[in-house]
Amino acid sequence: MNDVKTIGQYFMSTKVLYFAQLSALIILLVIAVVVQYLSLIELNIGFLSDTVKIIALVFLIAAVLGSQVIYRAGLKNLRNSNDLKSLLIKYRTLQIIRFSMVEGPALFAAIGYMFTGSSLFIVFVLASLLVLLTIKPSRFKLIEDLQLNTEQQDMLSKPDAVIPE
Repeated sequence: MNDVKTIGQYFMSTKVLYFAQLSALIILLVIAVVVQYLSLIELNIGFLSDTVKIIALVFLIAAVLGSQVIYRAGLKNLRNSNDLKSLLIKYRTLQIIRFSMVEGPALFAAIGYMFTGSSLFIVFVLASLLVLLTIKPSRFKLIEDLQLNTEQQDMLSKPDAVIPE
């Protein structure tokens, strides 16, 4: 991941990571729905269903809020850096952590649906997907989040620009 040389490569690699996490979640959701629809897994865990729903909800809320707190704290640390290359790499790492924190509870909920068949788990997955869609990486968000100067902003608008060491 640290071998990106141009701004275009940086944004492409970041978007690939984002869409990989998003599609993994969607694929697991589809698998869970198919497994549940075809009744491939038959477990008698009805007595645990309510407990698992509460755990999934708490996990989702804690992860979304926690990801925001970690992201904002990380941004404060990043804004002090002047080296654009290390700044971009650290920013992408911060984004991956954020995406993963939101994805985790959704994966748990998709598996919960697979085993219980409760539609509430689908709602949890869809809520996570909605959050993931709202935090999609973009040039504008990067500029806004890192409060880049005019020179750095100009560089980000040129996909073929080489990222300075």
